[in-house]
Amino acid sequence: MPIAEYRLQIRATPQAVFALAQDPARRRSWDPFTRELVYLDGASEPGPGVRVGVRSWLGARMVVEYVAFRPGECAAIRMVTGPSLLQSFAGSWRFLPQPNGVTEVRFRYTLSARWAWLDRLVQHYFRLETRRRLVALKHRMERS
Repeated sequence: MPIAEYRLQIRATPQAVFALAQDPARRRSWDPFTRELVYLDGASEPGPGVRVGVRSWLGARMVVEYVAFRPGECAAIRMVTGPSLLQSFAGSWRFLPQPNGVTEVRFRYTLSARWAWLDRLVQHYFRLETRRRLVALKHRMERS
């Protein structure tokens, strides 16, 4: 199954980076990929089992479910429903403290296209988007 992963270091604490990365109200201030995040089924905050509707900058829609949510450490999701192009999709964001007040942030997505011959293209696209999103998060976090 293809994996798209990117990591970088941000000058901030894991708690601060996590708070910005996982706050839907502030997501549009830095995330070039996500256009809309809506909690579903009456939920008002993230947590294991909470479902979220997501709309990308290209208009693709997906419903994901949190499988892990540990503030300051990690958030992980899996696709419940999504664009017909994807057969499966799961992702994790890890926030790892490093020396001198730096946090290593790792975005990792495991995905497969509905048709195996598209896996490489989908993987390449998500790898580029993952990098773009992390760089945007770093710029937003470090200019605050």
